[in-house]
Amino acid sequence: MRYISFQSDHSQISYASEKIKLLPKEYELFQLLYQHPSQIFSRQALLDRLWPMSDPVDRTVDDHIYRLRKKLAPLSNVVTIRTVRGRGYVLDQLPQLEANPLSEDRELAENVSKLFQKYHLYGQGDALRLMSENQSVFGVEFDASSQLYLYFMNGEFEHLLHAEHIEFWEKCYYLLHLHFYACEDIEKSLSYFTKALNYDQLPLQHKLEIALLNRLTLLILTKQLDEATVLLEDSKQQIIDDDMEGFVLILFLMELGLAFLQQDETAIEIGIARIESEIVKRPFSREKALFAIMQGLYRLYKGNPVSAQEAIADGFTQFRKAKYVPGIFQSLKVIIAFLKEYDDYPELQAYYSTQLEQYKEMFRLTQLGSYISRELEKHL
Repeated sequence: MRYISFQSDHSQISYASEKIKLLPKEYELFQLLYQHPSQIFSRQALLDRLWPMSDPVDRTVDDHIYRLRKKLAPLSNVVTIRTVRGRGYVLDQLPQLEANPLSEDRELAENVSKLFQKYHLYGQGDALRLMSENQSVFGVEFDASSQLYLYFMNGEFEHLLHAEHIEFWEKCYYLLHLHFYACEDIEKSLSYFTKALNYDQLPLQHKLEIALLNRLTLLILTKQLDEATVLLEDSKQQIIDDDMEGFVLILFLMELGLAFLQQDETAIEIGIARIESEIVKRPFSREKALFAIMQGLYRLYKGNPVSAQEAIADGFTQFRKAKYVPGIFQSLKVIIAFLKEYDDYPELQAYYSTQLEQYKEMFRLTQLGSYISRELEKHL
């Protein structure tokens, strides 16, 4: 199945080579309908969802539907918005009959998979997005795992949570991260990550990342430093022995964070020098962004808040350039946790806490938080 891609920062949708620019409310309306195919929405339901703080009339919905239908004309063979008399509107996804002959080429599929993994490793969000938007043109179709990652990378969290025909365990890794971003209780997030490791249904790659890296991050942030130290050494041994290239820099960044909390100046200096050397060999965008933020935290630790904010701002700029939304959430959670530990910069703590809340609103994590918690409670 081909997917329509959503670019929220431009209120634009894409399918194959077709790009359609929408007004913000048109974009929200179409995204809502597309996320719930075959579900009928009454005018009042749409008003309540899209205009909750205003008092528009029924005609507002009709006008937006009318304009949306005109703009969606190039995709008339893909989706249609149908009027159900007396009940409201429903989006129908139409069957795609004509397939690209390359879609059956196994060698091409394998090469595309390798290319996807390489772009992922180097944090090339634009390239991944371009591949996603033009799957039918290139004669490839991403599997469910790749599509979920793209939703996660792009901050299309509602799409991820409600992706049809994809079981919980394929989504579990992402739900765990979204819970961490949305919830203030990091201990609770850690318990979910730990519980998930007990289930064989969890994909092996996700289980590895949780066991070797994700739990380590949360142990550090919850100041369980003795357990974090033990896990760090175990993770380092396995990552080096198994030559897990994509894990090395993240591990060194976590080791640096642990040294911060242990206030081990020697380990900090060694850690920074090691990462600087490794980044030359592994110039991965996401890791470079996180390193800039960690350098900012070190400057705070050394009592230089102005220079620290510049480094942190540079890190966020790099995450935005890499088109990696989760990196922004992860970094804000790390920054806030370390500022609580330093206890010397209440204004900065308030500033970054406000930033986190704004991003949660922007990407609907405030609204989705309870659903995420219910899903994790139900399955874990």
